Amino acid sequence: MTIHVQNAGTINGVLNLSAANMVGAPNTTPEPEGLAANDHGELEENMDVLITYRGNTVYNGKLSGLTPTTTVPLGALYHGESIDFTIVFSVAGTVGNEIQDDSVTFDLNFVLDQYQTHEI
Repeated sequence: MTIHVQNAGTINGVLNLSAANMVGAPNTTPEPEGLAANDHGELEENMDVLITYRGNTVYNGKLSGLTPTTTVPLGALYHGESIDFTIVFSVAGTVGNEIQDDSVTFDLNFVLDQYQTHEI
């Protein structure tokens, strides 16, 4: 997936990324997971996320590692500039059936803060 971000303002900024409102759900619970009373959905714990920006990897980890308190610094975004992020979601073939029919929803937050001279 490609996400396009633009600084439509007149001031340069520093761009950061975080995730919020992450909710995992088990949906139907197949065997042998159906025997477990605490099935809360494990997709976010097993989904790998690779985020690249300007040809550089800025995040490579589990979806559950992106939280409101985990800020991924993306660098400068100058006034009038636009850039594209590439995000690839995948699940390793070694993950078992525990994620079968699970779902996860979340928001990605891109925040552009006015930069201080020493930041760019």
